[in-house]
Amino acid sequence: MFNDKQSITADPYNANFVYAAWDRLVFPSEQASASAALHALGYRGPIWFARTTNGGATWEPARMIYDPGEVNQTIGSQIVVLPNGDLVNVFNLIYNFKNAHQVRGYNVAVIRSTDKGVTWSAPILVNDLRTVEVHDPETGEAVRTGDIIPEIAVDPGNGNLYVVWQDGRFSGLAHDDIAFSMSTDGGLTWTAPAKINLTPNNTAAFTASVHVAADGTVGATYYDFRNNTSDPATLPTDYWFAHCHADCTNPVNWSESHVSGPFDMKTAPFAVGYFVGDYEGLAGFGNTFAALFVQANSGNTTNRTDVFAATIKP
Repeated sequence: MFNDKQSITADPYNANFVYAAWDRLVFPSEQASASAALHALGYRGPIWFARTTNGGATWEPARMIYDPGEVNQTIGSQIVVLPNGDLVNVFNLIYNFKNAHQVRGYNVAVIRSTDKGVTWSAPILVNDLRTVEVHDPETGEAVRTGDIIPEIAVDPGNGNLYVVWQDGRFSGLAHDDIAFSMSTDGGLTWTAPAKINLTPNNTAAFTASVHVAADGTVGATYYDFRNNTSDPATLPTDYWFAHCHADCTNPVNWSESHVSGPFDMKTAPFAVGYFVGDYEGLAGFGNTFAALFVQANSGNTTNRTDVFAATIKP
């Protein structure tokens, strides 16, 4: 077994509480290969959770809060805190075989806690996640992205929830775009996915982050290939910021601005694809957004990527 995709959330309304979540992949034996384990009855990937109730002085023992069952798994748990103190954890719920509801594959899902993590609800499906993965348009080489990781944000004013993820449904599964869904009832129900990236030339957009400013403006960051050329030796890539002030389920209400780039993705490390990271960060202070992201560089053969920060005022 191993632990993966850990995240930590400080309760913004009560400094005593901090919440950590991660997925734990359990294989039938320590010697089992990953490919064999995926088809073994002993394989599973539940969500584990731990919390502190005294500002980090001590932590309660880690425990499982959701088990998807044999031959299924979760990945990418991230917790947000609603204004009333309720917790909502988003994750990718992966059914490797059809379940009783005939659902298979990747699914954006949430579980809820109304008692600060003591107990949790059953999963609530936001929507299925239809990533088609990302490749160099010229060569077909893989680009490793956050394609199976949904991201979540909460409006501190009204408690609205927003989730973004990579999805191929808007292009007929030709390439990934950025899907957006929102909930106005604490995560119980969700809107139909809407495409929010403004990539103009039918190329992939990927690895999205989301945040809500103090005035309710919703912002999302992502990479795309709009400035790519026909040169198979390079893959120019840019980082973008899209935002919406109201009625964000309507794609026409989103605007965008350029954050950084282009940089050459093909100078990034190759780890099952050209790779600058599974996910980046988007936070903020007041009505200003703060993006944290990675770009490849071509001037250093031993350190192939650098981390950047940018402030954005929509």
